[in-house]
Amino acid sequence: MEYYEDIARKEGIELGMSQGISEGESKKLYELVEKGIITITTGADNIGLSVDEFLNQMKLAGYKPPKQYFHRKNFRS
Repeated sequence: MEYYEDIARKEGIELGMSQGISEGESKKLYELVEKGIITITTGADNIGLSVDEFLNQMKLAGYKPPKQYFHRKNFRS
């Protein structure tokens, strides 16, 4: 039984690390877009989202895109 618990624990750790890395990558892209270093399209392409999805996720994470993007539908500052 302990063998299966060790496997489950290892898989849980690996999943948590993977999710943490993914979240960190997303936050870094949001930060780069917010600072105007990369475009919103570049950020969205890098994590496989549409521009609108990227904008919504960016807002949920507490970041704001450069002002020229505020006019986009479904995004309210």
